[in-house]
Amino acid sequence: MIFERLKLDIVVMEVGMGGRLDATNAMPDEAVVVSALTSVDLDHQGFLGNTVAEIAREKVGIARKGKPFVLGRQKFPEVEEVVRNAVLGEDIRGHFVRAAKPIQHPSEDLHGPTPVSLSLPCFPEPLRGKLPLHGSHQLANLGVASTIVSELLTHPSCSHLKLSDRVTPETFADGLAKARWPGRLSFHTLSNAGTILIDGAHNQGSAQTLGDFIATLLPSPSTTKDSFNLSYIIGLSHSPPKQPLDTLAPLFSPSLLSRTHPNIRVNVVALEFSPPEDMPWVKAEPPSAIYDAVKTHCPHARLWTPGEGKDGLPDALEWATDVSGGDGLVVLAGSLYLVADFYRVMGLGHNTL
Repeated sequence: MIFERLKLDIVVMEVGMGGRLDATNAMPDEAVVVSALTSVDLDHQGFLGNTVAEIAREKVGIARKGKPFVLGRQKFPEVEEVVRNAVLGEDIRGHFVRAAKPIQHPSEDLHGPTPVSLSLPCFPEPLRGKLPLHGSHQLANLGVASTIVSELLTHPSCSHLKLSDRVTPETFADGLAKARWPGRLSFHTLSNAGTILIDGAHNQGSAQTLGDFIATLLPSPSTTKDSFNLSYIIGLSHSPPKQPLDTLAPLFSPSLLSRTHPNIRVNVVALEFSPPEDMPWVKAEPPSAIYDAVKTHCPHARLWTPGEGKDGLPDALEWATDVSGGDGLVVLAGSLYLVADFYRVMGLGHNTL
């Protein structure tokens, strides 16, 4: 109703959880022009199923009759089979499309925007632009987003939108350069000292993505520094059968902690995030469960104890930045609810991110 009253041309509606039974799926078929699905991994098994195939069946429930359905790059091949069969089946008879594959080009600034190019059916020449979002997985996300744009411009069911005059290679490149994603591999400078990396990674797949990115930030073995402090501030949702031991494994894997620097010191704070309003089913893992998982993966990690601070996240931030020093790395991760706590503590609204 809000979108209709505002007379918006196009809305990007993100599903809350799953798809088939999510509240957003109440939107009428005629209001949906393109549906898309990014990488499927094990998550919310208590609601969606115990295998990626079962979860994919729930997610593909957003497909609409005769409309395009864009499928992003998948880790598990069975996901594409499930999605393709559902979209092309007699009930939907939609248009199944694999997401485009952007090409990454070399850049002198390793932590700056990534030069990319991609070919799309909607434009006669390959597009070139700069992707400001960090992490190789964002190339896959760019592939999904750009393929959605292409379908909006080319599929017969979208012709009534008449977007070809407004969506051009120039506007596409401009929009790409302005992309922002707070809470996903985003850096923030703290007033007291240093920079903190924020990421809402909350399952093993997204934690692996975070771990891969952290590896690019750690100093090389050739450094003359005696040691390097990697400090984590972690909060997790209690979501069985997902366990802290599995979720955190990529952040403490031997390949991460040994392949880049011979002497990495790991420091860990475990916190409970603030309970989200009107969502009593969302519960935080107790810090003891997180610490148990950390000690299994990284027995020599230094753990923050309750006696070192009583003010929750503000004290945790102070401790982590102190032990990391000016040239260490502080990472806050494990839950978007913890990320929200960070933004509240720092007084950051959506217009300042």
